[in-house]
Amino acid sequence: MWDEEPDDGVIAEYESLDDLLRTTSETFLGLTIGCARCHDHKLDPIPQQDYYGLLAFFSNVYYFEETYANTAYYRTDQAPIASSNELVSWRDERDKHLKLLATKLEEIYQPLREKLMAERLADLPEKLRMAYLTPAGHRSDEQQQLAMEEKFRIQPAKNEIPNKLSAKAQKKRSEILQKIKNIKQRPFSTRMAVSESGSVPEKTYFLIAGNPAAGGREIQPAFPKVLTDISPRFPAPSSTRAGGMDCQQGQPVDGTRAGQSIVVSPFQAGDCRKS
Repeated sequence: MWDEEPDDGVIAEYESLDDLLRTTSETFLGLTIGCARCHDHKLDPIPQQDYYGLLAFFSNVYYFEETYANTAYYRTDQAPIASSNELVSWRDERDKHLKLLATKLEEIYQPLREKLMAERLADLPEKLRMAYLTPAGHRSDEQQQLAMEEKFRIQPAKNEIPNKLSAKAQKKRSEILQKIKNIKQRPFSTRMAVSESGSVPEKTYFLIAGNPAAGGREIQPAFPKVLTDISPRFPAPSSTRAGGMDCQQGQPVDGTRAGQSIVVSPFQAGDCRKS
């Protein structure tokens, strides 16, 4: 089960990587490499060195996370099946409508906000009221201090205004919020995916007794020696794009460490849908 609010972020990160390594090695290699996290494998020829060498392939992988930021690449476990142009077009249209709806919400909130602030200002002693109303650049040190102290008592809290709207305004607000919810729904099917945190992988360390708090020396990605003596080769990192797979050629693009992780970018996933 994915822990969304771990007590220790570093331990949680290594636990998730351990789960990823165990699942991958047991499913595709038929080996219980996870047993070598804390010590050399007691039954199979798999030392700790091989565990952390294999773990380093996954050190830059993120999953079970999503952001709605309008950026070229974003981390997610659900990649939309759509081309780059389709996604960019949809996001631009979505953001345009969201901005318009946010303006409409503010038009509902602003009159009530001004009314509440005027009422609270009227109840203040003259000295405090004048301190708050005096422009910031013209306040004395005392007025500046008083204005800062009164600011949070005068300005309505974010959740206060919706509760004090009229029935008519409440209805209009509900309609706008429903439109916002509908607009945020992506019109694309999705597929499960992982993403990388940029083109430069996170460092992996040989943990003493498997404890992230204990630290250790840095480890580079490597295949288990029992399987091969070949060293992995990686293309040079790119500063212009995140890693992914070139669907046309079936090869890692610049910025992806081949073999470090299987990456399906939300954009490239869409470009591969007919392949």
